[in-house]
Amino acid sequence: IDIRSQNDLTNEFSAGAGVSLVSADAYFKIPVNEKLEFHFSGRRSLNDLFNTPTYESYFDRTFQDTDILVAGGEGESSNRTADFNYYDFSFKSLYDLNEKHKFRFSTLYIDNKLDYTEFRSADLAEEQRKSSLAQRNLAAGGTWKATWNSNFSTEALGYLTRYRLEASNLTLEQGQRLLQENEVLETGLKLSGALKYSESLEWINGYHFYEVGVLNAENVNNPFFSSRIKNVIRGHTAFSELHYNQCMVFFKRGRR
Repeated sequence: IDIRSQNDLTNEFSAGAGVSLVSADAYFKIPVNEKLEFHFSGRRSLNDLFNTPTYESYFDRTFQDTDILVAGGEGESSNRTADFNYYDFSFKSLYDLNEKHKFRFSTLYIDNKLDYTEFRSADLAEEQRKSSLAQRNLAAGGTWKATWNSNFSTEALGYLTRYRLEASNLTLEQGQRLLQENEVLETGLKLSGALKYSESLEWINGYHFYEVGVLNAENVNNPFFSSRIKNVIRGHTAFSELHYNQCMVFFKRGRR
């Protein structure tokens, strides 16, 4: 399965949309001129408008064996409400300065959110618990590909990725509230040059710098506990690869 987005100019307007029993989606490819083009796409769940048997089955499979679907204990009656929704969208710009210099920029954002409320009656008393879970992902990057002559080309790549999770959980039995936060942020720069000796033999050399930051935070009210830890890793990598492709035989040898 090839999940890569379109990377060449089409110079034609196109659009499409679809609706399923779970979500709706749409896309647009908009040429501005012969050198510039924009691509948009998006998807959103529809359960806040209406529920379907397909969505109910999807929801049950997603949260099976969790507190959301597990019934209360003996002598208790509980009523649960859960609202799970998601959406994502992508954007890509394609610009060809000329046949030898091509620029690309793309971004992707994904958002998942769950709000969960439980009402429980035990010993003629009614209690309420509210919990939530939010997960957000962002990725963005840009490239510049340059062909200097028939044998030598270069590529510069810069990127950023961000994963963030926020959770809140309240335990009725202990009166305990747990807040959790997790974030992973990565940025990087990659430069490479390819020297073609023949149609079947190519030598690639380059440099890659990256920085990864990881944040973990936790807060509990009873008993009180609070922790916030952040670690950062930086790396520098030089690499060299030799590619050989001839008569359906592909050989790749590299070193970092």
